[in-house]
Amino acid sequence: MNSFARSALTGLSVVSMLAAISVASAYKGGPKPAAVPFAKVDKIIQTRCVGCHHGAKPAAGVDLSSYDAIMKSKFKGKAVVVAKKPKDSVIVAAVTGHGVAKMPPGPPLSAADVKLVSDWIAGGAKK
Repeated sequence: MNSFARSALTGLSVVSMLAAISVASAYKGGPKPAAVPFAKVDKIIQTRCVGCHHGAKPAAGVDLSSYDAIMKSKFKGKAVVVAKKPKDSVIVAAVTGHGVAKMPPGPPLSAADVKLVSDWIAGGAKK
């Protein structure tokens, strides 16, 4: 490999590492997201999720019909919402396409809606 190619790869590696550190700092020691009221998240959930995830037999056993139901719900033994830990929350994995299934079916949530859900969880997932 010539010196130009070597320095280009080194530059890309440094940029990639800095980007990863930046993303990680958003959830660890970085600036804390603004508090998001549950009402904003609930509006998204009621509009896009509750059609399938409610009632006596909710889809995948995940009931998103109320705050209490959301906080109790598990998918394959994993909590749907882990307060202060969006990366550990099944709902975030699902709406970002990193879960077992991409949710919701149809058009994905907007980036702004995904951020609201993630920020609500990062802020403690309070009612």
